[in-house]
Amino acid sequence: MGGPRSRGRARRRGRSTATANDVVAPDTQNPWERVCEAALVVAVVFGVMAIGSVHVWPLFIVATCAVIAALSAIRSDSGRSIVPVAWVCLALAAWSALQAIPLPMGALRAIAPLNADVWSRALEAAGEAPPGWASISLDPGASLRATCAWSSYGCVVIAASAVVHRRGQPWGALLLFGSGVALAMVTVMHGAFGLTRVWGVYLPESDVAPWHLGPLLNPNNLAGYLNLSFLAGLGFALSHRAGRRWAHVLGLVVIASVALLSASRGGVVLLPIGVAVLALVVWRWRRTRHPRRVMGVLAAALGGGTALALLGGSTSGWSELLDGSVEKLSMVDWLSPMAADHPWVGIGRGAFESVSPAHQPLVGHVRFTHAEIFPLHWAIEWGIVATALALLAFGFFLRPGHLRSMSTTGLGVYIGILVLLVQNLFDLALEVPGVMIALAAAVGTVSSSLASTSKRRSSRTPSWKTPSTGFVAAAACALLLAIVLGRRDLQADRHAMRQRAEALVGTQIDL
Repeated sequence: MGGPRSRGRARRRGRSTATANDVVAPDTQNPWERVCEAALVVAVVFGVMAIGSVHVWPLFIVATCAVIAALSAIRSDSGRSIVPVAWVCLALAAWSALQAIPLPMGALRAIAPLNADVWSRALEAAGEAPPGWASISLDPGASLRATCAWSSYGCVVIAASAVVHRRGQPWGALLLFGSGVALAMVTVMHGAFGLTRVWGVYLPESDVAPWHLGPLLNPNNLAGYLNLSFLAGLGFALSHRAGRRWAHVLGLVVIASVALLSASRGGVVLLPIGVAVLALVVWRWRRTRHPRRVMGVLAAALGGGTALALLGGSTSGWSELLDGSVEKLSMVDWLSPMAADHPWVGIGRGAFESVSPAHQPLVGHVRFTHAEIFPLHWAIEWGIVATALALLAFGFFLRPGHLRSMSTTGLGVYIGILVLLVQNLFDLALEVPGVMIALAAAVGTVSSSLASTSKRRSSRTPSWKTPSTGFVAAAACALLLAIVLGRRDLQADRHAMRQRAEALVGTQIDL
């Protein structure tokens, strides 16, 4: 009974347990694997710390890291198939690129007559003739940047799934948890030191409350990101050894307190719901022998976070949280006609901010950069057909495979994904690349537990090498196109327009 064979089986059983609950240290790690992990960490952490990568050059840096991570993952293990969700991201990137291709004006009128009408009148103010060629997208530069962003999301899914395949789901959960702790700490430091610029450099365009100033300026975006990080970290803490659990609980307390201080109603409501769902699933399916320990972790994380938030909160912050206004939902009244005007091919990915002033009610100088409901936002920019196909594909490929067999860590990440998506039905954060990079990493972390992936056998033949390399090549091309043709954003175009108008009339103009 104690012979070499039984000891070998015991070692194999111990290795399986470690994969479920701990970060696995591989026996050997080739250079490509180290590059993949490093590039993925940089993409996730830098992606959120650089103002969410909403600006052009941070996005290009994050996309470069994502491409490097995916290429390294393929080089280190060319026999693994690509997660289907990554192909959906690449398909949406390809459609965004097609929207930016110039077409003869006659062809554009046949495909999208209202888009053609906008282009035909675009140069009237400058006294120039209408262009002979124009794109479906009413902001082709933004569509090219969206192409770059969505292809990079697919690369992150590939890289995260490859790393987690080697190191276990806790590696991905710790990456999300660590980035959330860092984001929360940086936000707290900005408030504690009374900074008015992010990192002491970037000055926000509008006033930001003291405890809201940080890498993610929008409180809804901040709360959504922190909720994902919190649930990923909570799943890890519930499955980890008690001796190290206190450090994880401390990080959870910090995240929860900043999430509450964000005063995002959707984020604050959904966080305890996500925690309750995770606790219920763990209690029902894991039948833990230490229910008091589990409840202690939950109480310490949420209770400590609430206590810190009460100590650091302000009257204005709590008033914002308790505000019962649903004014943002009134956007549907003018967003729905906007989607109906461009039903089949949309206005172009990323063109919402350019086009929305023509549809929104007169509300002074307030402009909307995104719709608050992500399916409606997608329908406006991608068109109804592409949006419906995308939602069906994501719903199909992200459905869980065997929740009962999923590790507690994986359950935390998966519930975090669902909480973030539900919040984005009202508080849009999916248009922030830094948030989407984290979401893509979360999807890659639980990819082995998804029904669409778990049923696919991992082939060790080189047949997958060509499509995998083609995927990364397409993402690299999207990055180069965005750098060459899409590096001028809307703010740069507005500035150039103002200078041109001032030169024509000989006086200063405020647009």
